[in-house]
This record gives sequence, structure tokens and C-alpha cells, in this order.
Amino acid sequence: MILTACRTHETALLPPPGFELPAEHFPVTGKPVNNAPGQFHFAIMSDRTGGMLPGIFEKGVEKVNLLQPEFVLSVGDLIDGYTEDPEVWNAQWDEFEAIVDVLDMPFFFVSGNHDISNELLLNEWKRRHGAPYYHFVYQDVLFLALHTEDGPGFTGGISDEQAAYFTDVLQQHQDVRWTLLFKHRPLWHYGNKAGYEKIEDALAGRNYTLFSGHHHHYLHAERNGMEHYVLASTGGGSYLRGAGFGEFEHITWVTMKDDGPVVAHIELDGIHDKNLVTEQNYEAIQALRLGRWMRIDPVIHTSDTFTSLGTSLHFSNPTSEAMLVFGELVPQNGVTYEPSFIQLSIPPKQTITRQVLLKAEGGASIHELNEAGARVTLSASYRVNGTDLSLPASIPLRLDSKHRIKPNSRPVTVNADLADWDENLFTHITNPVYMHEDWDWNGPEDGQFRFAVTKDAEWLYVGIEARDNVIILPSREEFSRHQDQFYVKIDPKAPADRRSDYPDRLYGTYPVDPSWHLQVRVAPGISPGEPLLETNDPSVDVRAASVLHENEKRFVTEVAVPLSWIEEHQGPDWTSIRLNVGWMDHDRPENTKPSILWWRPVWGKDADDAGFSNWYRK
Repeated sequence: MILTACRTHETALLPPPGFELPAEHFPVTGKPVNNAPGQFHFAIMSDRTGGMLPGIFEKGVEKVNLLQPEFVLSVGDLIDGYTEDPEVWNAQWDEFEAIVDVLDMPFFFVSGNHDISNELLLNEWKRRHGAPYYHFVYQDVLFLALHTEDGPGFTGGISDEQAAYFTDVLQQHQDVRWTLLFKHRPLWHYGNKAGYEKIEDALAGRNYTLFSGHHHHYLHAERNGMEHYVLASTGGGSYLRGAGFGEFEHITWVTMKDDGPVVAHIELDGIHDKNLVTEQNYEAIQALRLGRWMRIDPVIHTSDTFTSLGTSLHFSNPTSEAMLVFGELVPQNGVTYEPSFIQLSIPPKQTITRQVLLKAEGGASIHELNEAGARVTLSASYRVNGTDLSLPASIPLRLDSKHRIKPNSRPVTVNADLADWDENLFTHITNPVYMHEDWDWNGPEDGQFRFAVTKDAEWLYVGIEARDNVIILPSREEFSRHQDQFYVKIDPKAPADRRSDYPDRLYGTYPVDPSWHLQVRVAPGISPGEPLLETNDPSVDVRAASVLHENEKRFVTEVAVPLSWIEEHQGPDWTSIRLNVGWMDHDRPENTKPSILWWRPVWGKDADDAGFSNWYRK
């Protein structure tokens, strides 16, 4: 038996063709050598920027040099961009070009939204790299590099001119053995393909594979019978919760064979095949990733303190598989929950609601809970392909109280001096309830503010003071979109007419539609009485003063609006207004997406409710 087994093993070890072997039987299998004519290898590096994790892309370059592909392609977001300052973009491009210069092989640039977000960056791209979209042929394979920031106003899309270019290229190269497409935004995955459908139509009848990026989480799918990829990241911001969730840092290794590309994704510690996140398990994984399966009802209490409050937790399962929700409702800041533990099975496509009671025997402050960032954290899990996948989701308690416009003990003068304000009127914001671009704020030591609201017989006043570790004021004579500044939003309409579903504009289309609410932004100008002031409704007599105490790194601003304006909307017996205060804490001149700290959720965002940030006359 043993001899037979050995003989069988020996006869299986036939030498593969192409080798000169010193014996008839040799310890190697008989498969042909994997070097067919026309076979080649190349690598793809995904997004580097958009919450960039330092050093990851450089490690990817080192890995590529170890693998020694014939060349390297990208899918965009190579620099931080989003700037109009040539000193900034030159430094960023110089840095990036030095990184890829370490490669032993050619690197093909493909544009992303961070690389080309305005006309200046487009011109710089052309100066440094040439065309923002192009094609080439290598070993009878057609490569297409698309520019997906080619929509109106540098929005995601493909222009008619670009679509015509690639349609013509495809017409001229009908006999290539394969076509490979590289682009940043996965327009093929969107309901509105924004011009890409013209190129997609021109691809009909040929073999092709498409690679894209932008989302920083991986997806492999089929469209029109062809493979489409959304690559994860190579340094771009990610929660990095693992390859099974499509969140991992990688390079992509492609072996081009006669029957199409073979694709592998290489992490620093391993190699993964394409079936990490597929359309079959994408639904469940997205539900866990995004954490939107849990929401909490808002609670508006009559005062800031409470001993007992009720709310509702809603658990929604958007998938076709059963979802398990479980976890402890952990006490916070003296507040306990009834029940203290949740365990539910949520059937497919259904929502289950559970009532929850917040209890504070000694009393609790809504403001202090908001400042502490009180949250509900639970986990959800699915059984996917025989494996249990689980992730926690954490949502803030949505608490607010009815705020009273208290009188000040002295007359208020709008002069950017808060000495005439009563100290007990002020609300201190060290941990804002809502953050716009929260990645750029590092905590209270980075910046914080306080504000107060009062009125007299004719005016409504808002006093604000911010303390900042870095001051960015490019000019005292004209506003910059990106500088330290205060926002005041006031909705004077009657309570029944107030909304929480209108869109809000902090970037892009400014100012806010005055039919939604009044928005005022203020910053120090050439003198306290001549601040930088901009409103969306010139018909409102807005008065303001602002001053910078540079040695103390402190801003002070006062804003006043006439009560007659509120009376125009509600009459002389008006009862309340909505009012919110925000502060743009700008710390780096080159950053075009600074943080904005808001006292309450920005109106129109999911976290908002029409009952939040209401100030009552009595």
C-alpha cells in the first residue's frame, strides 16, 4: 500500500514544459508556467486624501516596489486640494510627486474631487500632468482614465466633450483584447450617472473592467455582465473596521490574462480576493456600517432640569435578513435607563419601537448631558455567509428645553463689550451638540464659545464670546468664506410655521433663502463698530459689533435685531423664536472645510427638530 502510494505520487510529478530538469521525475507539479504571451501585471493605488492617514500611501509605495508591477495607476484624490492658494497646492503636489518618484515604475495620475475642485486646480493639473482625461494602449489592452469632476461647476459628472472623446477612442480601438477603465467617482453606482451613461453605451459588446474609488469602502459588483470595483483606500480617511466591512487600506494587484484581469487586494498584512463585500451581502454590511438602524425621538422639556423623561428608541431593519439588536443602556452623568438592557430580533424590512425612561433621582441638567455628549450605544448583528457580523452604533440623546429670553439688569449697548451683560445669562459651549466638519476640531482646548440672549422694549440681543488657540482673519475689510466668524440664525415665524426640513447652506449657494430664516455672520472688522457683517435679508435692520482681543485670543461679538421684525411675523403678542448660534473655528489657512461648532443641530439636518433651539418671551 505504501509503495503504491509513493509510486502514484511519483508519476504525478511530471515536469512542466519549458524547464530543463536534471531528472525525469522532479518535485514539481505538471501545470504549465504562468507566463503566457501578453500577460502582464500592474498595481492600482486608491484614495490618499479625504481625512488622510499620514504615512499609509508611502507604505503602499514601498509595497508596490516589493511587488514590482510593470506600472501603477490611481483612482484619484492624490492631494488634499480644495484650495485656491498656489502656495498650498504647489506644496501638496510637490510632496505627492516626491512620494511617487520613489516608485521603480511609471505612475499614471487619475483625477479626483480633491485634486480638481475649481478652475485653478484644473489649470495646475494641466500644467503639471497634462490632460485630465486620456487613454493609452499597452499589450493590446485599452486603458481609459476618466475625469469625474467634469460636471457643471466641478461637480461629479462627465461632460459631453469628454463622453465624445471616449466614444471616439472606443470606436477607433474595437479590436483590443480588453478595455480597462479608471475613474474616481463610481458614477455607474449612482441613480444619476451624470454623463457616464454615454460612455457605458459605447462599451456595449466589448470586454471591460472598471475601477473607481471616492467612497473609501470596497464594493465588487457586476454591471452589464462586466466586473466593476469601488476600491477602499490607500491612506484616505476610514474607520478601518476590517476587510469584511470593506474598510481597509490596500493596493490592488492586477494580472492581465487573455480571458481578462485577475484582481487581488493586498493589505499590509495579507491578500484578499474580490469577494469581501458583494452585492449579496452589501445590504447587511451597509446597514451595520452606517448605523442608521437606530434612531431616538427628540425630547423637549419645560426646563433644563429633570428627574424623569420618556423617549422612544426605533430599531429598523432595512435588509432581507433578520437583525439582532442588543446591549446595555449605560448610566451617564447620574442618569439611568429603564429598561437597562435591550435584546430584540428585528424581522426583515420591519421597525420595532421600545419606550425608554431616563431617570435622575437627584435631578439632571439637559445642558450638562449635552455638554457631556450623552449617547445611547447598542450593537446590531447579522448572520452573513455563515459568519456573525456585528458592529455597535452610537447616537446622541436628542434633548432640549424651552429656553427663556431673560431680561438683563442693565441696558445693553451694541459695542462688542460684554461687561454690561449679566453673567448668569450665558450658556457655555465646550462640547457642541452639532459639528460641521468635526474632523478639524480637537476639543475645548482648540476652541470654545459662550453666548447669551436678552431683549429690551425694542431690540433682541445676542452676545457671543469665543476663545481660540489659532486665529485666522485674512482681512479686516472684506469677508472670506474661510475664517473665524460667528453665525446667528433666527426664525421669527409663529411656532406652527417653523420647519426642520428646509435645506441649510454653509457652503456653495449662500446666502440662505430668507423665507427659511435670517442668517447673520459676523467677524471683527476695522473697528468694533465696523465689523464684517453679512446677512441674507437686507430688509432686516441687523446691528452688530465685533472685536478681537488678540493677546487673549478672544473674540467678542454682539448682534441686535428689532423686535418689530419679529412682530411682523407673529404680531405684538409674539411668544417665541427659534435661535441658533455657531462659530467657525478656522485653524489652517489652506483648509477650505473648517469646523463649525453649533449650540444646537443645524436646521435642516437629520439631527434637528422644530422643537429645538426655541426661545420663549415668557
